[in-house]
Amino acid sequence: MKLFTAFYQRAMLAVVSAALVGLSAAAILPQPALAAFDPSGSICQGAGGASAGSCASKGNAQVGTLIRTVVGLLMLAVGVASVVMVIIGAFQYASSGGDAGAVGKAKTTIFSAIAGIVIALSAYAIVAFVVSKF
Repeated sequence: MKLFTAFYQRAMLAVVSAALVGLSAAAILPQPALAAFDPSGSICQGAGGASAGSCASKGNAQVGTLIRTVVGLLMLAVGVASVVMVIIGAFQYASSGGDAGAVGKAKTTIFSAIAGIVIALSAYAIVAFVVSKF
């Protein structure tokens, strides 16, 4: 039972670490501009008489859509990991047999999973707010 619990703790630590590294990399690493450099402006002029402003807004919309998609996928991964951790915590709680240490460990697992959900939802709200401003 101890080996079973240690394995899942290491697995959850790896999942959470990977999620944090992914989120940090998305914020820190340089992002491509997703636009071609055209000093004469002929790209926007050739698109059915569109103005330069409408071309720029389409590019920003594509970046916003990409960010929303990536954040949505990360939220899905965090949600699945949190549900799995709540189930593991519930299993630990049910199999504790009244041992105070095991009950405390199970409660900590469940609390940590719920805290992870709250942090992820807060991060999602911040990203949605920032993306909506562009």
